[in-house]
Amino acid sequence: MVGGVNDGLRDLRVPEHSSLYLAADTGTFLSALIVAIDTDDHAFVLAEFPNYRYVSDQCELNDISNPEWANAVVSAMTALGGKSTAWADPNSQFKSEMNRYGLRLMGNNIRLETRVSIAREYFMNGRVHLAPWLKVLPYELENAKWPADASATGKFARVKKADHTLDCLEHVLSRRPRGIQRLQSKKQGFLENYLEQNRVELAVQGDPHLGTG
Repeated sequence: MVGGVNDGLRDLRVPEHSSLYLAADTGTFLSALIVAIDTDDHAFVLAEFPNYRYVSDQCELNDISNPEWANAVVSAMTALGGKSTAWADPNSQFKSEMNRYGLRLMGNNIRLETRVSIAREYFMNGRVHLAPWLKVLPYELENAKWPADASATGKFARVKKADHTLDCLEHVLSRRPRGIQRLQSKKQGFLENYLEQNRVELAVQGDPHLGTG
């Protein structure tokens, strides 16, 4: 995995009633996230793919090429049973290049302020859960600059700094993704008791355009 930050995925299997979603942030600094959504609409961030790391609060590039980065994202999503289609900024200049490597970027037209407000709503309601092997996203969340008050339109603008992986999470949450609803109500809890401690032998289903299906 990119930067060795997703080692916990090695034996991970996603429960059948959850859906997988992928988002990417492109530019000099690249990142992507794989997020599972369960039937209670809780978001479980399973994997991150930054091409950078933080050293003394500075963002430094890892020694990885764009094709290597894209291949790592596609391989992980495919291994989990998902599709390598990711939400990204609609003005991304990397769509053609990433498509050559099997990663399709689909423009998310939801505005930044709205994305931030929706993400804030998820966190305030305790609906975001991070896998223990993540490193970069937790750092960016801890250092995110959140406004104390909403703007005149009721949105919460966030300072754009050290947030490439956080951007990916906001892309996913802004779509208000849904898990697959069970035919019969059989509630086991958070993403099948958090993927049965990260080792679950079940199939994946989901959105035919994004994630799994």
